[in-house]
Amino acid sequence: MRTLARVAAVSTFVAVAPGCAVQLAGEPECWRTLPTPSDYRVEEAGRAGTVNDQDRYFICHATIVGRADVALSEMAVRKAADPEVRSFAQRAIADIDRTGNRLSYVVATYDGVDLPDRLDAAHEAMIARLGALSGPAFDQAYLRSQAEDAENALRLYRQEMLSGGEPKLQNFAASTVPALEQTLQMSQSVEARSKASELQTPATGAKDR
Repeated sequence: MRTLARVAAVSTFVAVAPGCAVQLAGEPECWRTLPTPSDYRVEEAGRAGTVNDQDRYFICHATIVGRADVALSEMAVRKAADPEVRSFAQRAIADIDRTGNRLSYVVATYDGVDLPDRLDAAHEAMIARLGALSGPAFDQAYLRSQAEDAENALRLYRQEMLSGGEPKLQNFAASTVPALEQTLQMSQSVEARSKASELQTPATGAKDR
């Protein structure tokens, strides 16, 4: 029987000793379960179409990150001070919804594999933190969250391409990576322009006076 390591749900995953459970109240069980290297080495045995531990980990994390980013982007559409940030958020919602629908369609073909029913603690805390911000501070925090999630998602999707046991999920991951790369580039570009605009605004005001 393969041993599973538990992880704390923070922006980077920190594994603890196998067999030691980290009790994080309210978090989905699948968010805390990280496949061990031994799980990855059985990938060839899963090529026939078996959903392995890596696949379940991927489904859970991809779904939760997508739902959290939609919630943050919906908030940005309402709260962002910069019109370009609102435009980015609207596009993000459409892209994530499209990706989420594709993943849900694939997962629906597997018996005994369910989507998580809630977010992880880290994303819930992030949503609460951004909800308390406004103006340029909100814009920068939102864009930074999107860039970080895109970076983490790219690692997750590439890991699935290499170590997943179910070809349909691997193909889904491979076809989604280019869109994630574009999202990362866009979020970083919009963040840089937004920061530059924020820095220029006080100087312009001082000059006018």
